[in-house]
Amino acid sequence: ATLGVLRGHEIQVSATGPESQAALAAIQALADQAFGDAEPPEAVSAPAAPTALSPDILAHPASLQGAPASPGIATGPAALYQVTLPAIPAHVIADPAAEWASFQECLEKTRAQIMADLTLLQSHNAAKAGDILEAHRLYLEDAALLDPVRDAIFNQKMNAAAAWQQAVERLAQSYLALPDAYQRTRAKDVEDVGQQVLARWLGEPDTAPPLSRPAILIAPDLSPAEIARLDPSLVLGIATESGGSSSHAVILARSMGIPAITGLGPGLRQVQDGMTVLMDGASGEFWIEPSQALLVEVTEQSVREKDARAAAQAQSHLPAITRDQRQVRVMANIGSVKDVALALSSGAEGVGVFRTEFLFLQRQAPPSEEEQYQAYRAVAEALGGRPVIIRTLDAGGDKPLPYLNLEKEANPYLGWRAIRLCLAQPEMFKSQLRAILRVAVEFPVKVMFPMVALFSEWQAARRLLQEASLELRERGQAVPAAVETGIMVEIPSAALTAEQFAPEVDFFSIGTNDLTQYTLAAERGNPRLASLYDPFHPAVLELIQRVVQAAHAQGKWASVCGEMAGDPRATSLLVGLGVDELSMNAPSIPQVKQIIRGLDYASARVQANKEHSTAH
Repeated sequence: ATLGVLRGHEIQVSATGPESQAALAAIQALADQAFGDAEPPEAVSAPAAPTALSPDILAHPASLQGAPASPGIATGPAALYQVTLPAIPAHVIADPAAEWASFQECLEKTRAQIMADLTLLQSHNAAKAGDILEAHRLYLEDAALLDPVRDAIFNQKMNAAAAWQQAVERLAQSYLALPDAYQRTRAKDVEDVGQQVLARWLGEPDTAPPLSRPAILIAPDLSPAEIARLDPSLVLGIATESGGSSSHAVILARSMGIPAITGLGPGLRQVQDGMTVLMDGASGEFWIEPSQALLVEVTEQSVREKDARAAAQAQSHLPAITRDQRQVRVMANIGSVKDVALALSSGAEGVGVFRTEFLFLQRQAPPSEEEQYQAYRAVAEALGGRPVIIRTLDAGGDKPLPYLNLEKEANPYLGWRAIRLCLAQPEMFKSQLRAILRVAVEFPVKVMFPMVALFSEWQAARRLLQEASLELRERGQAVPAAVETGIMVEIPSAALTAEQFAPEVDFFSIGTNDLTQYTLAAERGNPRLASLYDPFHPAVLELIQRVVQAAHAQGKWASVCGEMAGDPRATSLLVGLGVDELSMNAPSIPQVKQIIRGLDYASARVQANKEHSTAH
């Protein structure tokens, strides 16, 4: 990590010694599996959160301005927190072996505390953020830290505390010297782990910031471990003097739903324990002893927002029907059966995209037909009869499959992936199709092919689906009489030729994430291109409208399943363009359904056409 290696960089690894080839083979195997990291979901949305303060509220002068870290408005008494460790001893030791053995015990106890903190995160419904603490645990096994400590203890007779602190500072400096801003923030992780070990070695207890009543926690900075030990019912918000919005402590706070602001600077030291403070985690504004008028205004807005979210959740299981009786189906995007419970509790009417990549990645051989059948059936069964669209394998290119020995590509986003890869691996593809068909005998399952650019690709995929059905019949297994089959429209060529596809497909599902980046030649993950990546661009809207019109002309339906589907700003526009179904991450569902129920479809159509014609 301290080499500053970023995604896409090419690295060379060399080794010497009797086991060098085995070591190199192991590293190559890790690289082939993206070092254990699965690709992030295509449309990961943050949990629904309060909006920023209104312009009227923001007109009041803010005491301090920090970095927005975790959205939410909070007001209450300040609770100051700061940990000061005892001075690190400077004495030399007489028995290095005993010192090292004692230090190993200290590391083991720290490791146990980290695992206890992981359990706490699970109780806070923030288990997905546990990888952060897992990474902290791994630092305790890192030779970059342990080897210098051992050397200092045995060769320099340095005491363990001084040796550990020296190693931590050197590794942290290595991170701070990196050019990439995100990687520089990892220095804080090293320091946090270092402080945990020192606290235990020096006899300091593992404690959470003490809170006896609800308050806003004020601190110079906080570590992920300290965040994990907080009681979310008592922490109204977090404000820190230093830290960044991409720190792991902030990510944990966000996952626990705690509003947070970082980087407020030395001005935060004005705050005294018990003072009333006000903060807006979405804008980074922080007020010390705000006026009564401001507090009343903020409190009223906060209550309105809370009530609106509660009302949306309470009505999330009602259908999304406009005031003039047009129904729009609202579905969930999921990656495994674990996602179904949240989808249903959020009001999903089914699954609009079931991503199947999790079965194929991070392994040395493709999954068997039976393994896939069990996974798909588990999802369909958990949905209780609601429909599910299973998207066939969307891997290759930027999501490598090590067991296929694919060549490295200069531009994997435009490469040998998704339907292109599947058509070139027909037996592997048909294994997946057979598994899907077997589930479709019992449950309302639909099939969707990703990244289709050409009509000929659709035809070839359909032929393989028919072959898979025939093979099941020859085995004596039941197959459905028919399975609705469609394509994911992610490539402009498919949108521009939608009239050719429409007579044959059963539905279209528009993946606005890729459609936007391909239309505007702006990679969606590149921060330098953020101003170009715009799903509301007239060219993208034109393509969406073409697909919807082509579908309706043939009596078919069209869905939007990219991030745009869950964006409340886009709801009226997409409904007005005639989209029949919206599929999104579960937390966005209640608000989107509520917006639809407040719309008049005829008016939304007029407005959407007006925006479209104005763009032209």
